[in-house]
Amino acid sequence: MEVAQAQKIADRSHRQGDLNRCFVVVGASLETFLARHLVVPDAGGKLKNLIDAAGQYGLGADAVAVLHDFRQNWYNAAKHKAQFAPSTYDALTLLKRVLSAIDEFSGSSIPDIHTKLASGARRLFWIGFWDHYIGGDTEVQIALPSYSGAFSRNVDTIYIGMSAWDNVKVALPAVGIVHDGKIAMPSEIYQNWSEEDGFLCALVFEGDYQALIKMLAKHERQEKLIPDLLRENQTRSMVAACMFAAVVACQSGRCRGDAASVRSAIRQTAQDEFAAPQHSKVAAIILDSITELICSQPRETRGLLSGPEWINDQEYQDELSAGAVHDKARHIAITDDHRLIIRS
Repeated sequence: MEVAQAQKIADRSHRQGDLNRCFVVVGASLETFLARHLVVPDAGGKLKNLIDAAGQYGLGADAVAVLHDFRQNWYNAAKHKAQFAPSTYDALTLLKRVLSAIDEFSGSSIPDIHTKLASGARRLFWIGFWDHYIGGDTEVQIALPSYSGAFSRNVDTIYIGMSAWDNVKVALPAVGIVHDGKIAMPSEIYQNWSEEDGFLCALVFEGDYQALIKMLAKHERQEKLIPDLLRENQTRSMVAACMFAAVVACQSGRCRGDAASVRSAIRQTAQDEFAAPQHSKVAAIILDSITELICSQPRETRGLLSGPEWINDQEYQDELSAGAVHDKARHIAITDDHRLIIRS
């Protein structure tokens, strides 16, 4: 984002202090980024030590040299030297080289870098379970909390074998924090769920959606299930999977290329991490929409994508009025502050 800002500044009359602020922001962001992804006990909060550690973990020598050049001759100078005034052309060239070094880091096999920024982020989910005795399956509904009104915002559905319930019950606490829905959910919503035929239980799950859906997908019952009930054929489930996959792929630096490479990165992530198989025709349609949205964004800002967020119609319209780029068919948008949103 700061590279794009620096380019905008360079395109008009400016003071050197305008660019210097970009150097300071980039340096602070770089330090935070490296500290988040490298376990360096003796870093001492110093950017120099973190860059050295990245080199020890496998970052190329040229990339390490670029980062040290930026740290020593640009970042520190911008912070401490009031008269620092280098060439604007040289500044833009170096910032692009810093961005390339970060891309190399993101695409490497450095330990821990593949735990994407979105992965591990905690959310609250309401999970309802209903047994279907005739079909021999258990319907699992995953919803986002809604504390106003009597209805929940369901984002995913998966059908598991009834016999898998005991395994799921044991596995859930291993991937997140589980609370009794009767206590932790609004009483009106819990009552509505409990009054539906075949109700087994309701839980409040606190954890990572990716870990949750990967665990449940292991127990999906596909044999003897009506094709329309398969998760891969449900629009709502595939929208959720593809949106989460888009955020993970973007934040890991794999969506800076052309449309084909962006789509491929999201598609692979959706299959590997969110149980959306590549042969899903529903997912393929959704991927086209999400890819077009992401490619409407500058390449250097795609890694800032966050979310996804499910919002109500009024909130969605407000974001569109504020300039969000949107897909009319899917009611999906990217806001000016890089949030991936969907109208619920």
